[in-house]
Amino acid sequence: MDEACPVPLIQIDACGRIVAVNSAFLRFLGPSDVEWLGSPWVKLLLPSHVAEAEGLAGTGWIGASERQFPLNDGRWVGLTVSVLEDGFVIGLHDTTAREVLEAARDHRRRAESIAQLAGAVARELNDPMSIVLGRLELLLALGPLADAAAVARHAAVALEHTRRVTASLRNLRLVGRSIAHRAEAVDMAEALRDALVLVGPRAAQVSVSVPPGAATGGDPAVIARILATQIRRVLDGAPRGVRVQVRRSRDSVEVEIGGPRADRRARVEAELDPGDLSLLAGAGGRIEVSSDGPGCALFLPLAAVPRARARRVEGRVIAVGHPDLADALGGVISREGFEVTQASSPSAALASLEDDPTILGLACDLFLGSTSGLAFAGEVARRHPEIAGRILLISEVGIANPPVGVQVVHPPLRRGPVLEALGRRVRRR
Repeated sequence: MDEACPVPLIQIDACGRIVAVNSAFLRFLGPSDVEWLGSPWVKLLLPSHVAEAEGLAGTGWIGASERQFPLNDGRWVGLTVSVLEDGFVIGLHDTTAREVLEAARDHRRRAESIAQLAGAVARELNDPMSIVLGRLELLLALGPLADAAAVARHAAVALEHTRRVTASLRNLRLVGRSIAHRAEAVDMAEALRDALVLVGPRAAQVSVSVPPGAATGGDPAVIARILATQIRRVLDGAPRGVRVQVRRSRDSVEVEIGGPRADRRARVEAELDPGDLSLLAGAGGRIEVSSDGPGCALFLPLAAVPRARARRVEGRVIAVGHPDLADALGGVISREGFEVTQASSPSAALASLEDDPTILGLACDLFLGSTSGLAFAGEVARRHPEIAGRILLISEVGIANPPVGVQVVHPPLRRGPVLEALGRRVRRR
């Protein structure tokens, strides 16, 4: 061994056992109880990296490694391998300082990214929350004798900006969920609702048509991001608005976003962001773009999960509020033995509860025109204790102290939370 060499050196035989070391190696390791002569050289490394080092040696690799390896004492080394007649010489190059600097840089970059995200979220939420706070303070200042029209005006402004905050938080949730993919059946109506949240204020320019039962397979957050990206792209070239039409064929779900159906050509990768194409390919889909406008069509695979057989109707649920509430609720729980019926008004719902003993639950929106959904749900719980505990209040905002017997459910409606609120034990699929 070269005792004059400042680099720690070890000589190993064909079996990987140390047969000689130089003095620089002994100084590098310091005092040790290990008898290195005759020991496997990989004993220097952390056990988690031994297999990788042995695999590298098994390839007959010679020269300086780009890969760094951790020693048992926490330091990192790069390796240089030279060939001898009866073995090899391995040089150890201390790269601990470089690894520490790289780790510090990575940590700093992550911290900066988190700080930027936190700042963006704070800016996005601060303005609407300030407006909500100001309007509530005005309402308190007006007192109980305030003009009803003024109260309604201030409450409407506060509600509008509360919905803006809720949309921002849902946007953040969708983006976060898309990092970790999970494959499942994705209802296209729900996916488009989530996509329009990501589109933001311009979602008002989008009209959507989805046939019942249209579903694709994949990760809900990824599908929503794909749809939102293409809707935004088409909106950029069609400022007057965009129509989204969903069709179901034998082998795919087609989502047509603006543009005439006959004037499309196969995707042109130069026109689309590589990240979008990667997400789309990962979801098992493809895209065709319009030849003379911003329109496009996405082709997504059908849901791979088998459809469950419909169960016999075990009871009814009354839906009170937005006309689409019954359809949305029925799409979630109709296969679980529930039939959902839309009531035209809160009074009609109360009349149904009086006349029909098969009604097992009730769902209502937070705002029912001139009536508070919160007050209505509490009244139903008091007047009909037989369904108390199965009364759903659909609210985008949190309710701190809901009435006894009332369950708060946040949209979009999902099978698990809805069934649990109706008192049904949920079997996870």
